[in-house]
Amino acid sequence: MTQAVWLALLGIALTLVVAVWAERVAFGRQNEGFERQADGVQSAVEGRLDTYVALLRATVGLFAASDEVTPVEFQHFIASLDLTERYPGVQGIGYAAWLDSPGARAEVRRDLPVGTRLWPDAAGGESAIVFLQPLDRRNMVALGYDMYAEPIRREAMRRARTLDVPASTSAVTLVQEMDADRQPGFLVYLPLSRADGVFQGWIYAPFRARDFFDRVFAGEASPEARNVTVREGGADGTVLWPARPVSPAGGGFSTVREVSFGGQTWRLEMSAPRGLGQSGVPIAILMIGLCLTALLSLAWHWQDRLLEAAQRARVRSDLLLKEVNHRAANSLQLVASFVYLQAQAVTDPKARAALVATRARILAVSRVHQRLYTDDSVDGVELKAYIETLTEGLADAFEAGGRRLEVEAVQVRTDTDRAISVGVVLVELVSNAAKYAYPPDHPGDIRVRLRREDQTLRLEVEDDGAGFDPATKAKGSGLGMKVVHAMVTKLAGELLVEPLSPGVRVSVVFSITG
Repeated sequence: MTQAVWLALLGIALTLVVAVWAERVAFGRQNEGFERQADGVQSAVEGRLDTYVALLRATVGLFAASDEVTPVEFQHFIASLDLTERYPGVQGIGYAAWLDSPGARAEVRRDLPVGTRLWPDAAGGESAIVFLQPLDRRNMVALGYDMYAEPIRREAMRRARTLDVPASTSAVTLVQEMDADRQPGFLVYLPLSRADGVFQGWIYAPFRARDFFDRVFAGEASPEARNVTVREGGADGTVLWPARPVSPAGGGFSTVREVSFGGQTWRLEMSAPRGLGQSGVPIAILMIGLCLTALLSLAWHWQDRLLEAAQRARVRSDLLLKEVNHRAANSLQLVASFVYLQAQAVTDPKARAALVATRARILAVSRVHQRLYTDDSVDGVELKAYIETLTEGLADAFEAGGRRLEVEAVQVRTDTDRAISVGVVLVELVSNAAKYAYPPDHPGDIRVRLRREDQTLRLEVEDDGAGFDPATKAKGSGLGMKVVHAMVTKLAGELLVEPLSPGVRVSVVFSITG
């Protein structure tokens, strides 16, 4: 046998060894990716549940902060949370009263809409749904219902009251199910007590299971690609999602994750096909006789792994940053809602004006975080879009008083800290112009411009009103201009006041980067 034949056989043997190794590496990498996807699905479900429990706790806080919550106050509070747009997947948030006395039943009948009855026991059972928002056609049906009369709901309500923890029911059919296409559902309860410790009832949220999981998985990669099935309890439990259980992908990957919440356990069954790299034959065919090509392919293989690892780390970092900004924006929105409720409650005009101004400053910071988690890039804020979003909210507040807001801005990106300072300055200057430039109930224009001059930006707020003299005593408390000066200092910028005839132009000049 010639040396060429031996070399050929050696090359073929080496090629086969490399092919088998590559097949195992590919399988291991695919399995690792699948397990990461499964972890992501589990985290998405747990994170969404934690968010809804936080909303229920915020609603408990509403009752704790008020001697008596009226139907209108409850409606305004839930409306401020904007459940439909910002927290999709929940049917609503409600309050169920504990009917432990004839007086409690009388109070419930007083708060229920006219014509609403207590049911299924018209004389009044042990509990009754008093508030449920948003009050759509489904939720309207549930008002007055005694959930304590139904065994599954009663068990969760008892557990929430006894242990003072969030408690979830197992799968039930919600009383809101009015259509032919009925879904399994579940409810989550938090106990509610008065300041003196007397038990008052429950704050709760009903969920339609398929609607809930549709929203949870909407932000993930296509769930069909992972063949996800959600069951209650064990392998033979009630299927919560999807409407028809999917069969595991044959010859692929499969795993099970469990989510424990409120005393219940959900089983997440996931599978996926193996895809490319299932067989080593195509790799072997490509590499037969090409020992050098095999070595070069191996080098490329390791280079690709390093690049993919770096890319995965960047994607994971971006996702985490978006989630942080999302949660920060949500938290600031909740704080702004509470400040709004407090402003509506106080009677002192100065205190109310201070709370309204505080809410505007909070929303200015919230808008930055909102831009960060809705923007494709997380390395900064696009000022034009941010200013337009911010001034839209201000315009809604000021146009009722005859103030018209005009905005002209260039497209430019800057870092998060500078965007927050710009937003706070803009809110203060526009608010001052709306309040002091024109007499009350007198119409007038307020113009906002953002111009770029090389590496410098100029933010201008201009009006045609009474003008402003920096040497005179500030109108109001003067806190707004103190905030403006502090933000301009943080920007390392310059504040310019230019008298016009009529009116005044206030400009802030600062660099794009710090």
